[in-house]
Amino acid sequence: MLSNIRRERMISYGMQPDTPYSDKNRIRKEIKYADELYKKLNCQVINVATKSIEETAAIIVNSLQK
Repeated sequence: MLSNIRRERMISYGMQPDTPYSDKNRIRKEIKYADELYKKLNCQVINVATKSIEETAAIIVNSLQK
């Protein structure tokens, strides 16, 4: 899914869609790195894939008020 989004983004920029930016193996590595970093920093992770900006903001505000 993310690979497809990135490919479409490259096309919209008038560039070749198949780049390291849209490579599935590279994306897996990026996500693994991010997951490890979030765990190390003990960060709250919010999946915003199906949330509006307002919903995401409410989650952040609620977590900061705790």
